[in-house]
Amino acid sequence: ELNPYTEETVWAYELGFKSDWLARTLRLNGAVFYYDYVDVQGIEGVFNPIAGSIVPVMRNIADAKHVGIEIDATWLPPALTGLSLSGAFAWLDTELDSERVYPSSDNVSLIAYNGLERRYAPNFSYSITGRYERALTNNMVGYAQMTYSWRDDQLHLDTEGLPFDTALFGLDDYGILNARVQVGRSDGRWSVAFVGKNLTDKAYLATTGASGLGSFSKTFGRPFSWAVEFTTHWE
Repeated sequence: ELNPYTEETVWAYELGFKSDWLARTLRLNGAVFYYDYVDVQGIEGVFNPIAGSIVPVMRNIADAKHVGIEIDATWLPPALTGLSLSGAFAWLDTELDSERVYPSSDNVSLIAYNGLERRYAPNFSYSITGRYERALTNNMVGYAQMTYSWRDDQLHLDTEGLPFDTALFGLDDYGILNARVQVGRSDGRWSVAFVGKNLTDKAYLATTGASGLGSFSKTFGRPFSWAVEFTTHWE
């Protein structure tokens, strides 16, 4: 279990564009990319005869391919000075490439890496933001902003392939709503903000795990929370 593993490398190819429309009130950017990974590092379950169970070990598990599209846009409605609307969308397809197999979490089945998805790689994700900013006095400015972000189902481990593993370690899709209201000097000298996160108090899984000795854990993301922030810059 203490054998060394080699470095993980990637060749990244990307083609994109940036553009302005409607008298520069609409900005639209996009990109397509292809990532070619070699010797992907990942956690693999290996049977340990001393412990008598499967234990997690870091190894070079496979090569991998990533193909994706990213698009983002920002619009400044001419009729509503100070308002900006922005959004971003991403599609991602990942796949491991290897002839190796590994034991499933049920300690019985063998799963081939070939064709499995990468961990923490949702197929779809997007975010939408609305922001309104205006001058309050000659040297004071304030803004209010709200953001909703959503991401698709994810895998926590590279080694998920059977329904048993996915049910145990999979992360369901979820959306989070955050907001921020801020007042401060227009020169950025100081600001005070009220911040609210996960306003709908959405219960979602941030990560899952296993000890290798038969116990499993699930960690939930932060519930609804709020904070007051004070920021200052000294010259």
